[in-house]
Amino acid sequence: MIDSKQLCPETIQSSVKTACGQIAPTWPLDRQVAVNPLWQLIDRPISQAASILAARGGARVVPDRSYFLEQWERGRIQRADLEAARSEAGIETGVDELLASLDLKPASDRLQLVADVLDADRDLTHRTAWRDEITHQISQLCASEFDLGQGDWPVSHQKSLYPAWQYNVARDRGIPILMGEPGLQQHFHQLPPDADALIFEAVEFMKIPDECLEAYLHALLLSINGWASWCAYLGWQASLEAKNDANLHELLAVRLAWDRVLYEHVATDAQRHAWHTDLLRTDRLTAHHHHDQQIDWIWQRALEMGYQKTLVSQLSRIDTPRAMQDRPPSFQAAFCIDVRSEVFRRCLEHVAGNDVQTLGFAGFFGAPIAYQPHGLSHEQPQLPGLLAPSLTAIETPTRAAESGADTLGTLARLRLGAKELSRRFRWGPTSTFSYVESMGLFYAFKLFVDGFLKNHADHTDNGLNEAERQKLQLELAHGPTALSTEEKTELAASILAGLSLTRDFAPIVLLVGHASATRNNPKASTLDCGACCGRSGEVNARVVARLLNEADVRASLAAKHDIRIGDDTQFVGGLHNTTTDAVSLFDVDGLDSRQTQMLAQVKHWLEEARVETNAERLPWLDEIRQPRRHQNAGDILARRGNDWSQVRPEWGLTGNASLIIAPRARTRELNFGGRTFLHDYNEAEDPDGSVLETILTAPMVVAHWINFQYYASTVDNTFYGSGNKTLHNVAGGHIAVFEGNGGDMRIGLSLQSLHDGEKWIHEPLRLSVFVQASTQAIDQIMASHDSVRYLATNKWLFLYAIGDPGEPIHRFIGSGWQPIDAESHASAEA
Repeated sequence: MIDSKQLCPETIQSSVKTACGQIAPTWPLDRQVAVNPLWQLIDRPISQAASILAARGGARVVPDRSYFLEQWERGRIQRADLEAARSEAGIETGVDELLASLDLKPASDRLQLVADVLDADRDLTHRTAWRDEITHQISQLCASEFDLGQGDWPVSHQKSLYPAWQYNVARDRGIPILMGEPGLQQHFHQLPPDADALIFEAVEFMKIPDECLEAYLHALLLSINGWASWCAYLGWQASLEAKNDANLHELLAVRLAWDRVLYEHVATDAQRHAWHTDLLRTDRLTAHHHHDQQIDWIWQRALEMGYQKTLVSQLSRIDTPRAMQDRPPSFQAAFCIDVRSEVFRRCLEHVAGNDVQTLGFAGFFGAPIAYQPHGLSHEQPQLPGLLAPSLTAIETPTRAAESGADTLGTLARLRLGAKELSRRFRWGPTSTFSYVESMGLFYAFKLFVDGFLKNHADHTDNGLNEAERQKLQLELAHGPTALSTEEKTELAASILAGLSLTRDFAPIVLLVGHASATRNNPKASTLDCGACCGRSGEVNARVVARLLNEADVRASLAAKHDIRIGDDTQFVGGLHNTTTDAVSLFDVDGLDSRQTQMLAQVKHWLEEARVETNAERLPWLDEIRQPRRHQNAGDILARRGNDWSQVRPEWGLTGNASLIIAPRARTRELNFGGRTFLHDYNEAEDPDGSVLETILTAPMVVAHWINFQYYASTVDNTFYGSGNKTLHNVAGGHIAVFEGNGGDMRIGLSLQSLHDGEKWIHEPLRLSVFVQASTQAIDQIMASHDSVRYLATNKWLFLYAIGDPGEPIHRFIGSGWQPIDAESHASAEA
């Protein structure tokens, strides 16, 4: 047994805070914001974070070596890429040695918890592992305690998580029987009554050395990473409101309590000694993983260089894109920076030519709003998860529909109430057979309709269909007070500056949000707009269009900001359905005859762009392998979206790999294959750098979160993904999913979002960010914002500065900027 000096409470509290501070949040299903699951570790180099997670949780942050071998054999990784990556890493190992290293088995040992030591000596052929039972018991408790409306039981919030756990586990007679440990219940009764007391007592009783404490506590949380991530989300939301939330702290106490009981009442002296011995090798284990993964990171870098050199070559072209005509375009269309918009924008520019100017902007269009549907009291955020809404978009009837306002509100409440009643009838504990007996034939008909007919899949959850929503308008408010003209003006000026659209307005300006259309998909929000908190972008597009059409706001913009929008310009909100690539337009009643005529032509171009985009997207879907005769791409895609049995209605943001922040003129003639986020930016119109600062601290971070969620879910789907979506069961109403009926809560993306059944469709690459701005401007922003500096310096993403066509592109290397050779992607100075 190892003796350890008693730790002071401050040391324990510091270790608890550090351990909890390393868990990234996960958002609920109805607002499934993509997030880097390693976000809380970005202050460290990514290779260091990877070794920590491998040592403490057994998680991988770099692809398996068999994947690299496959990419080498198919020519995706070339010898020149490997040489460049080797040179960048400063190692002398040759390419042949690097290739031979792929046959070596990677390190897989991780820090052992007390439960793991017991399982090592336990016959698991016919008995349940302690680790599995602990995970299951905690997971079921959390699903009940955090329930958001799935259960019929009343959820008591009088007890915090740890006391609720102690109350339940001390009365669960099934655990001692299942685990073969009679009398185990009474030991839970004897534990301290609150989380802090338990943590202090357990650390002292188990004689945990101070140098190992933080790592051990972190490993405990990683063993229940799904629910730890949910508790981190609750803490994140509380922090946005300047509040504190103790759920993650309480969850740590729960998991520690399990090890504490097993340590005293189940483990033998030999097992306790084995656990202490393993605990003391924490630092050595981390160092071992770090050394073992050096080869993996060289291969990963070679994979990324192979992609980056193509982008560098494209953006280094001396020939300038086809110039726009002197006359302003017939219409302008602003889309979300989402990679799916890149394909549609390119196709729209192809069919409309110089008649269109497209722009890229974060899909919430700079409106920091929560949306309150008509007739309902709840609000839903419509902005990036990084932010808290400061305004409310309230749905009110138009003047023409005022007489029917009460009817619409009642209709919304009745439909949502009926939907909830049906849900409870289906999911209630006594309904398993009664629901099938009474509703079986009707539901069979519904499945037929949903599976084979092209009925419309709504993007909203307010109980109204699209035609009924057209009778409503969106009013901006700050709490109970409507926004003043001055407040609206400042918001409008900020939005237009972010769009790089402050002059030369076309007669029609489209603001096009986006949403997906799928059925029977608990994680449907992962296909919607990440900038709108995993929601449809319709609300934001409509509310900003309405704001920019207000005469008082336009007059104030001209007077205060010299932004002059003529009477002949009309902003129109729209929605891009990313499943079918159809674009719907809203609130077009105020157009004059000339604008109405122009809008008819715009709709024609949008339809032509849809056809072209469909043709480009369809080959990526498995439907192309068995094409249906006499069926066009649009019909196939519409059917996929409405098919309740379809596991891949669309590929979402699969393949995303880069973000380009530059004027569209720089990229208009380039094809990025639907892998690039495109954000418009003109440095000449941003003299103080404030717009660039906003882009690098918000849209770039959102793009990184999306990129790294896809990356991590591909590299280690067991730990960071959600597994097989055909086995998903919703937990807690709309918190998350289980894979099957138990285990830890699953986060991240399903296998079907990344893999086509034969191969990985997503290529795990860190985000490459190209900014058309001076290195001095970028350096100034990095100096002021830790998160931006950490992302670039610690290689969570790659940052490039691009000048005018023909000028060298520079890459940030941590200590400064280096020019890049367009052909080899190596440093021009090398």
